[in-house]
Amino acid sequence: FRSQDQGTTWRSVNTGLSNYFILNLLVDPNDANVIYAGTMGGLFRSTDAGSTWASMRGAGIADVERYSFSWPVSAVAVKQGDSNSVWVGTGNSHTPLAQANWSSSSKFGHIFATTDGGVSWNEITIPGLTGGSTVFSIVLIPAGQPGPDEIIVSAQSGVFRSVDGGT
Repeated sequence: FRSQDQGTTWRSVNTGLSNYFILNLLVDPNDANVIYAGTMGGLFRSTDAGSTWASMRGAGIADVERYSFSWPVSAVAVKQGDSNSVWVGTGNSHTPLAQANWSSSSKFGHIFATTDGGVSWNEITIPGLTGGSTVFSIVLIPAGQPGPDEIIVSAQSGVFRSVDGGT
């Protein structure tokens, strides 16, 4: 839903959003018209301030089916100054049913990153981040000088930090 009058009225803005189990929303720090929705069925993006949505399926990340809970995206981050660099984390701790049924799910506890706007994705391995562990948040801290970014990930299995861009 979206309000343009400080919450007095609301309207539905889910055209193209095939999975309504939304775990998080993120506005691109580089473009306020771009919004990401992490859902139980994957990642969706709107480029028109939420009026319409498209799945961000791409090579290296699982296909998404409506209501399939195929890849629950629990965290999303976009690099400041580079909207093509998007990171997602998987998992779901928001419902007791999901925790009970998927506590050791192989779909949880993964980090994926794209540098081409979602055309292709690479899985990022973080030592200590265990399968079945929900990723709660990802923070991308751009390098002040030429060099790798700092990345901080919080998950059920701990907080992890990379100072080499996650490689």
